[in-house]
Amino acid sequence: MSKIFVMIKPEVLEHNHCTAFTINGTCTAFAIIDELLDRVVGMVKCLKQVTVTKELIEAHYAEHAGKDFFAGLTERFIGKDVLVFELHSVHSCPDNIWIPGVRDAIGPTNPTSAAALDTIRGEWGWVEDSTTGAIYTNRGNCGQVDPNGVIYNVIHASDSPEAVEREIAIWYGK
Repeated sequence: MSKIFVMIKPEVLEHNHCTAFTINGTCTAFAIIDELLDRVVGMVKCLKQVTVTKELIEAHYAEHAGKDFFAGLTERFIGKDVLVFELHSVHSCPDNIWIPGVRDAIGPTNPTSAAALDTIRGEWGWVEDSTTGAIYTNRGNCGQVDPNGVIYNVIHASDSPEAVEREIAIWYGK
């Protein structure tokens, strides 16, 4: 059975105040998980909430170490909560179909790009302008988005079978 590591990022739990902000009585994080399950037929396993440490997030994003955005990216996670889980295919779906299929449902990094329309990131994510603090979404106010803005794309999914195993080992100590 194919699997992929998925993380609901801190902006979902923090920005939307998961315990207080709900949509139709459902915590936003669980609404995102539900939408993912509507798009891909999968089974959530090993769901847990984790308070992110510097060591965890730097290990998770190790391939970006040394890049200009690494410090800003990792600092946004430290001390904050995320939800992590394994998403397993319920069919005999090979990794080379399952992983790209889940990632297509999630969408591209920038949630305001045209490619993000009709994806989870396009529906739930936003970009914050680095100068004005304006929020840009794919839901009506996209205009000219600041290329240096802070991207809040709400969800992460592994990009390869090797990344799945590495990320599960990082977050679950397996």
